[in-house]
Amino acid sequence: MRLLNAIRYDMLFQFRHRFYHAYLVITILYIILLKFLPGTLKPIATIILLFSDTAALGFFFIGAIILLEKDQHILDCLFVTPLRITEYVLAKIVSLAIISLVSSLAIVVFTFGISENLLVFIPGFLCVTSFYTLIGILFSLISKSVNDYFAKTLVVGLVAAISILPYFSLLKSPIFSLMPTLATLTLIDVLFKAHPRGEIIFAFCNVGFWLLVTSFFVRRIFNKYILFKAGSVR
Repeated sequence: MRLLNAIRYDMLFQFRHRFYHAYLVITILYIILLKFLPGTLKPIATIILLFSDTAALGFFFIGAIILLEKDQHILDCLFVTPLRITEYVLAKIVSLAIISLVSSLAIVVFTFGISENLLVFIPGFLCVTSFYTLIGILFSLISKSVNDYFAKTLVVGLVAAISILPYFSLLKSPIFSLMPTLATLTLIDVLFKAHPRGEIIFAFCNVGFWLLVTSFFVRRIFNKYILFKAGSVR
């Protein structure tokens, strides 16, 4: 019940701050743009768009959300309530994942129609967007302002930009297969290209591993930067 209430609160917060309105307009614009692209360019343009924008929605927004809550001292009060860290983080992930997934499905369905591969794409995309949001939470907890947040995340953007090169056959190294970037691209690319079952399983395991690693560090940083300062250890 606490988790459901937290998700409902976050969704209401996002609605009041026009997140839904903004992404409705953005989604429509993306669909129109893709409709005008040549058929051969549509799949790759859609993959890049989903990877760099709709899947990364939580990464872009979560910094501003948490920094606002920190400035208003909401977190100091929040964790003297029964709400747990896990529930707080899950509420953020789920509420933002809903916007991200609905936007992505609208883009894919209205551009390419319904595909049977959506059954693989949907859980994969939810893993991808959850990972993005967790990375955003991690950096927002140690940032002092929105500018500081984006300055710190430039490193993430640089690493992602470099590690995406093997997808376009511009760079080859075994180390890139261990990073989450290629795995996330695979889980999106299943919509347009057949992948061996082992490759898809590896992609899920890869993203799942990085989700666990990021979750571990998010909890540690919450204890260090938020709960310790609030005088409570949960």
